[in-house]
Amino acid sequence: MEFTTIRLDQITWDLQERINPDLENLRKSIESFGLIDPLIVEGPNEEDKYYLIHGYRRYLVLKQLKKKDFLISVRVIGKPTSKLERETKRFHIQNTSKKIIGAEEQFLIEQIQKEGNYTDEDIVQLLNPKKNRIKRMKKSRSIDEKLRREVAKARGSQHALEVIYSLDISEKERNRLFRYLLNRTLTGDHADALWRVHNHELFSDLNDYQKSEVINQTLRQAKFTKQEAELIVIAELMKENPNLYKRYAPSWINYVCQVLEEYTQFIHPDLKNYSNEFQTKRLRSSLGKLNHLLSWTWKRGYEEEASEIRTNNKYDYETENTEKGYRFRRHKY
Repeated sequence: MEFTTIRLDQITWDLQERINPDLENLRKSIESFGLIDPLIVEGPNEEDKYYLIHGYRRYLVLKQLKKKDFLISVRVIGKPTSKLERETKRFHIQNTSKKIIGAEEQFLIEQIQKEGNYTDEDIVQLLNPKKNRIKRMKKSRSIDEKLRREVAKARGSQHALEVIYSLDISEKERNRLFRYLLNRTLTGDHADALWRVHNHELFSDLNDYQKSEVINQTLRQAKFTKQEAELIVIAELMKENPNLYKRYAPSWINYVCQVLEEYTQFIHPDLKNYSNEFQTKRLRSSLGKLNHLLSWTWKRGYEEEASEIRTNNKYDYETENTEKGYRFRRHKY
């Protein structure tokens, strides 16, 4: 191993390129301070060329700066070897430096495995990758490499991609989720939630529309957002005294409306055939409390004697015209 000075155009790169090199800050640094850390190379070959092993981003910046005749410091780690050996050296250097993303590491392992015709067991002994890397590779091999690279370039989650292509859903739905992944609105957290829902024994009973609705609901609930955090705090304050927090009232009412509307979609009339006496009482009690708390939404007061319609039963009904027809409340004496 020795240090020497060579021209930039004496260096050649024949290995796998980086997916997201992020050169802007590095370029500013090299323009201001020059090349601080030497590139790692092996060579020279019979044409007096050196193969770059480590320092690809610095190499790209120097090329962008058109420094072909620029003399740079390099560390020569040996005579030229095969491309496979260079890939292996590069993997070991980058795997310990933690400067590459997981997808790049996986693509590099796959390239070495393909060129060397290695088994998974060979790769473990040769490269000593992270424990879960080979297991993850087995899952992703069935996915087109172009798609995996597209996701890596967008800095999306490879784990989420694997989940998307494991779900029992229509291609239209899969493509929709893939677009979310590229836009980074679908993350690993969302993927974990989708996988848990997918593993439920009844998921296969859903039709395509129902699966899409389940997926939408899962994506909404999978990640704790800033707005949800705010609603938790506001909920406690609104229960005690909404008058002190008037400016939050409109957004809170909108949220309550949204929740109530969602609950109405969960209730099918045939549920009455399966509700036991205790459950029926609980539902009736909750409905009564809700009617009482929202009595101000009606044109006539909940407690007005004139509005009561007494019958021989234990309940009365009050109706009110609306734009969509009638609505009624059930009152218990």
